[in-house]
Amino acid sequence: MIRRPPRSTLFPYTTLFRSVYKTQHCDGHWDCSDGSDESDCTSKEQYVVKNVVVDLKSVTNTSFFVSWASLGRRFVYLPSISEVGSDVWHNKSWTPDTNYNFTGLQPYTDYNVTFYVKLQSDPSAYSSHFYFLQKTKFNDPAPPQGLQVQQLDGRRVQLKWQKPLGSHKDHQAYIVYITPPKPFRTETIPDVTHDSYSMDGYFEAGTNYTFWMTSTGIMGESGPSDNVSLLFDKNAVTKVVPNVRVGTVTERSVELIWDAIEPKPDGYKIVVASTNAYVQYSEMTVTGLKHDVTQLSPGTKYTFTVMGVKNGLDGPPTQARATTKGQPLAAPVNVSAKLIKGTNVLVSWDPPKDPRNLTWEYCVYYAFGVEGIRKTSCAKRTFNTSLVVDDLDGCEAYVFDVRIVGPLGYGPSEGYVGASTEFDQRAPPKGLRLYQSPSDPLKMIVEWSSSCDQLNMHSAIGYDVVVTDETLERDFKFRFLPTTDVRMSMNVTVRFGGHYSVKVQTTHSESRPTITVKYHAPPIPEPHQVKVIGEQDRIIVYWEDRELPQTISNQTYVVYVSSNESDLHSGQQFAVSGPPAYLYNLKASNVYIAVTLRDSLGYESPLSEVVGVAQPVSEAKVMLTTTNLVGIAIGVIIVILVLVALLAGFVVRHRRLQRNFLSFANSHYDTRSGAAVFTTGDELEEEDSPMIRGFSDDEPLVIA
Repeated sequence: MIRRPPRSTLFPYTTLFRSVYKTQHCDGHWDCSDGSDESDCTSKEQYVVKNVVVDLKSVTNTSFFVSWASLGRRFVYLPSISEVGSDVWHNKSWTPDTNYNFTGLQPYTDYNVTFYVKLQSDPSAYSSHFYFLQKTKFNDPAPPQGLQVQQLDGRRVQLKWQKPLGSHKDHQAYIVYITPPKPFRTETIPDVTHDSYSMDGYFEAGTNYTFWMTSTGIMGESGPSDNVSLLFDKNAVTKVVPNVRVGTVTERSVELIWDAIEPKPDGYKIVVASTNAYVQYSEMTVTGLKHDVTQLSPGTKYTFTVMGVKNGLDGPPTQARATTKGQPLAAPVNVSAKLIKGTNVLVSWDPPKDPRNLTWEYCVYYAFGVEGIRKTSCAKRTFNTSLVVDDLDGCEAYVFDVRIVGPLGYGPSEGYVGASTEFDQRAPPKGLRLYQSPSDPLKMIVEWSSSCDQLNMHSAIGYDVVVTDETLERDFKFRFLPTTDVRMSMNVTVRFGGHYSVKVQTTHSESRPTITVKYHAPPIPEPHQVKVIGEQDRIIVYWEDRELPQTISNQTYVVYVSSNESDLHSGQQFAVSGPPAYLYNLKASNVYIAVTLRDSLGYESPLSEVVGVAQPVSEAKVMLTTTNLVGIAIGVIIVILVLVALLAGFVVRHRRLQRNFLSFANSHYDTRSGAAVFTTGDELEEEDSPMIRGFSDDEPLVIA
């Protein structure tokens, strides 16, 4: 009888001739002569993956390479990865290899990695009970894309941009650069989730400013965005409207009066606000120096802001305050909200305790929370004392409020009430989000969540995803089979310069879609260094190309020409194959010009820098008014009279000279006598006769 030696940790199973490694236990092959290495195979401990190594040289911002020790030639492995803090694991493919390259990851993100193990001949898979952490590297920060600058009023400008390529984790702040002055001025925007920003107080009328932006991260500061120039409008209103005062006040109206400002603006804007912070009044623009603000509520304090408006830009504000006459409105009482079924809620209330015998009009407000309801507008109106609010989102806690909105204006609130909705297959999905894939700039990732979590979901749900290509005006529909998963995602291929909108809804026949979410693919690099030369009968436009992606070919260019610098797309468009472009028959004498690049499918780059140019004078139209014609006629008549007078004087003098010459000739020669004689000068007129000075006899006569 053969005695089995005691088992060790490294060699737990042995034979008379050799030891068997632990990894050979339960591998489906008898390595021990008595088969003991294939006994007791119910334990899963033997499938632990060990000696896992991450190649540090392989770690990038989106990938890393992992290898591990083999458990035997009959085993296969399933690598699995998850972001730290997430409960979603992404299983890869089964592989007999002992290495794997994880790709498509997020920059500077911690990941959990584990492995599943099974025998090739056994369908059962087991966890390796081994986990390790690995963090990806940072991206170098990229600059913001598509920077635009717009003047808001006589003091402020607004910057808008598209967020930089890559993950938001790569960026910590934005820096705005402005010149003049020299050196440039900078301003830091600490919130990288924003895509717009207003700047106030830096600017002088008639000055041309240049803006550019960068982003900053742990890896430093990105390169600059494209430069954008803005000529600060010198015609913008910079003066305060003087002497704004309150005139006649009633229960429903307040009269505002003010003095004029010079130079004269296009109009005066009035903004109304009250102590009832939930009421939003429409802005109004008037041309006179007074105005009655109506549709107000009785017994309410109001603040009125008046400012001049020029070329669509607001001037500095001036305020006046007033309180309307009469008794303030009361609030509805005993407001309640009760769930009927699914996503429908019944809201009911009693009329306000008010001595005025009126038929009140009510409005029901609702939102996801108190902060939300303070910002929402009137949702549904009714003259009844109850209302069913339907088609709400599923599995959400709502806040409801009821207020008077007529016939005496807006009243106050008694307080908020709440109600929660249930699962509804018709309810729209939640959290629709679009972002660029970190591994491919031409992949758009679409993510969304179910309307309810798995605990409240009564059945599996299918989804329809509709992606609209706004450039081609085409819809692409994708259908997902029913699932109980809470979070879903998909990749959609996009093109440079494309603009897309996405909405998602369940496959139920009466389902409601999410709100539409917009996505802008990476832009096509726009032309730059635009130069314009004006000639007598045409304008010549030159520009330079930037380095283009390889996917863009057979491109054309579009030259936009408009008299409105802020809206070049409303003017003329000229499609050309390349620079230079020759423009004829323009519709305006002073124009602004910009150039875009358009690919073979119609996707277009942003506008280049805008260049202003005046056509030669010969191309301009001359406008003659009645006043101009009268002035021109008088000038012509005066010139004619002067010429006539000069001509008459010349004729008269010519006749005199002719007579003088004949007298001179006749006085020197006589044809009959053949001798020269002197005339007595009797033929000359008195004014033409020479004056002869006499002399006395005692004066000597000197002959030279």
